Amino acid sequence: MSQPAYNIRAIRKLLTAAFETDEGLRQFCTDFPELRPVTERFSSGMGKDQMIQRLIEYCESKVLTMRLLELVKEDNLAAYAQYENQIFPGEKPQFGAEIMPDTSAHLKTLLSQKTRELYDLQEKAAKFGALHTPSYITLQIQDLEKEIANLQQQLAARH
Repeated sequence: MSQPAYNIRAIRKLLTAAFETDEGLRQFCTDFPELRPVTERFSSGMGKDQMIQRLIEYCESKVLTMRLLELVKEDNLAAYAQYENQIFPGEKPQFGAEIMPDTSAHLKTLLSQKTRELYDLQEKAAKFGALHTPSYITLQIQDLEKEIANLQQQLAARH
């Protein structure tokens, strides 16, 4: 499968319509573990437009854009329906399926990226100490370890 072509401008419009306030957007991101780390990039007094831009950039860098769209669709179907045809200029992808490029090079890039993220989180956890590490960091470490193992399996299956 290939990565779908997203219309980022339409996604920005969707997020603006789906969340009336910056606090609503912040709460939405906090509610989902995969989006929660982006809230660390939100500063107090930051406007909704800036928060949306950071969310979009975060999701693109983590290959979470499709997941973001699934979550927005579940949270605000009316807003999603309004922008759905603009978001996917070509054929609409099927939700629930992992949509990622099907190449070893891409898997290696993802593996490298996820490994760096894991090391960064492990370093943060070490600074906090075992008893004081926030649970969201522990959960992210566990999730990354699973993702890395999955990517390693996918790569091994290609060779």
